[in-house]
Amino acid sequence: MKKIAIVAGEPNSINSEIIGKSWTKIKHNKKIFFVIGNFLLIKKQLEKKKIKVPLLKKNSIDEISSSKKLQIIDIPLNFKNPYKVKKTNSAVYVLKSINLAHELSINKKILG
Repeated sequence: MKKIAIVAGEPNSINSEIIGKSWTKIKHNKKIFFVIGNFLLIKKQLEKKKIKVPLLKKNSIDEISSSKKLQIIDIPLNFKNPYKVKKTNSAVYVLKSINLAHELSINKKILG
């Protein structure tokens, strides 16, 4: 099955809310969708917004498989408040996430 990566993006935004709400609408039988982002950040943001999505923390693309749970390849990020991440930490985190997505795409590990 083809895998499609979603980069969580800027942590001080509504990206996790969009991902969480979209996840509940996706048909999970044709492609494997997963997120590249910080597991704890996404979990805390979804909890604050009261969006119930089952999550699975993963460490690499090799662990991603078909699942009804939202799988997240964990990218390190230091934060105290999930909606007030320091700009320097945020910039490094977003760049690491994008670089991983790019690497996976170049190596044909993901469809897009």
